[in-house]
Amino acid sequence: MFNIDMTAVLISLVLIIAFCIPFYLYSRKSKAQKQELITLLKNKANQLGISVQNADTWRNRYAIGVNDQGNKLLYLENTEENEKLKVVDLSDLQNVDVQKNYLIATGKGNDKIMDMVQLSCYFKGNSNPPVHLEFYNGSKFPSLQNEFELVRKWEDELSRIIEIKTSPKV
Repeated sequence: MFNIDMTAVLISLVLIIAFCIPFYLYSRKSKAQKQELITLLKNKANQLGISVQNADTWRNRYAIGVNDQGNKLLYLENTEENEKLKVVDLSDLQNVDVQKNYLIATGKGNDKIMDMVQLSCYFKGNSNPPVHLEFYNGSKFPSLQNEFELVRKWEDELSRIIEIKTSPKV
């Protein structure tokens, strides 16, 4: 049979818990920061008379959301220095696409390094200049996290809204 040393079991259990605590605290802090950023975006929207239902955040710095009627897009960049809010009127939106810029690393393979990812919104009739919403900037962050997937999600969401607004009413 096995002889279980209770002291070793208790010490192992304490070490496992001590190892997991920082991850738990980081996760809790990250969720709180995300909720704080979404609340800030919703408060800014409420000040403009807009209610935001669908929203995302990334890097504890950026937030994007669309109102429930699908006619306004709000983009917030919240830094320690200031807050930048962009409101995009989707009623005249013609097209959206993802813009990517690369740096070419010189050396053996001339590798491409992602330097910038943004969502560009183009309007009908060139009445308004295009609006560019930054999702990733290589001069601010060392590497991509989930920005590319997130910008693709919002490109699809806005394309769906454009399609609904331009489809003929039956």
